[in-house]
Amino acid sequence: MIERLVLLTDDTVISAGEIARFLPDAGRASASSRGETAPLVVREYRELRSHSAEELRAALARHGGNRSRAAQTLGLTVRQFTYRLTKLG
Repeated sequence: MIERLVLLTDDTVISAGEIARFLPDAGRASASSRGETAPLVVREYRELRSHSAEELRAALARHGGNRSRAAQTLGLTVRQFTYRLTKLG
């Protein structure tokens, strides 16, 4: 959870609100008390071939070689992105 917080938060300081966003039960409870639905922030499992090599390269080019941003736009972690890029060539 800490790694996910560090990777996916937008700020340099992690607040209690940010932590609540990453706890699905707590996020849903606070959102439901306000009549909202909380977004689920847990990434689903994606198979190795979920993105083509061209898609990975295009995302990388769009973000000037920044693997973190490219991975984020594709819904992958940096580790998943790098692994797929290496495996798919």
